Amino acid sequence: YNNAPSMRRATSIWIVIMMAALSLQTAAGQDLEYTQFYLNLPGTNPGFTGLEDFWDLKISFRQGQNNFNVKNKSYFVSAYGIINPSSQATLKNNTLRISDPNLYDKITENKEVKRKVLQRHGVGGMVSSREVGTYRLVNANVNYAYHLPLTSELKWSLGMSIRYNSQQIGFDQVTVRDEVNDVFYRQLISSNRGKLNTAVVDFGSAIYSEKFYAGVSSIGLVDQVLGAGDFSGALINYYSLQTGLFLKISPNLELNPIIKLDYSKLHPLNGLVNARLNYKRIAYVGIGYQSTGKLSGMMGFTLNGNASLNYSYDHYLTALSSFNVNVHEIVLGIGLFNKYRLNSKIW
Repeated sequence: YNNAPSMRRATSIWIVIMMAALSLQTAAGQDLEYTQFYLNLPGTNPGFTGLEDFWDLKISFRQGQNNFNVKNKSYFVSAYGIINPSSQATLKNNTLRISDPNLYDKITENKEVKRKVLQRHGVGGMVSSREVGTYRLVNANVNYAYHLPLTSELKWSLGMSIRYNSQQIGFDQVTVRDEVNDVFYRQLISSNRGKLNTAVVDFGSAIYSEKFYAGVSSIGLVDQVLGAGDFSGALINYYSLQTGLFLKISPNLELNPIIKLDYSKLHPLNGLVNARLNYKRIAYVGIGYQSTGKLSGMMGFTLNGNASLNYSYDHYLTALSSFNVNVHEIVLGIGLFNKYRLNSKIW
């Protein structure tokens, strides 16, 4: 990075956030559904929607195996992009071809250019599913985010997500001791047979540059149960902090440490820390730890800037190991309409 002072400022900001996060008491809480959440940040924080200068498609499959032979798998398909055709990447790549190398910075300081070109509108959505034994959760959401440049390097965004949430317990696979006299079981069967459909609205915001990012978001902030029945209730609401830093340690190597914290009134604080070492943005290896006692290993490869293959393996160090002996997760990424074969900003 050529701008050393701004890099030092970004590093200082991130270190403060990291120290505050690690100083908090963490304990077992709500489990993170995806280890490689950093590959799909708009799924956690709608403020990151439309971050890239191309359409970002992700497909993931996660399979867990345990000692109880209980089915435990999940997947998601997501796609995010921008709807305004004039992107910052197009402007930057074209200005680099002319004689004045400072012209890009001059243009980006023009208020009219900021309003018409550098502001962006991100859109997208995700469909996900999770099955654990007889329980199944299906989500479908759409995101929107507005991005505004604060300086030539620093950007701010505010996003919203509208989600349809469907939960169901398969009673055909459940054995009940007394189907006739069990009051709770009879209520479930007579009402909505263990189904709960909910509409959810969430918000998120982020600040980011080429060197770091930090975002906060809500999960289950506003929810409305759809339909009636005895098996109903509000979702657990919690708040999430995501932050990451990009450290250039050599011409070919980059270190990407990240932190994610989730907080809820009903659960203790849940924290996750991981770090990945990237080689030329072509391949990376990493390791992560979650406060629930989950240790993860990660690796990934990128091909021509338009496709990536990512893998993670989870091993549980606590009593949860009885339920999650090992978990494999694969994420396939595809960059669509990526004319300049740009790498992802958050990778």
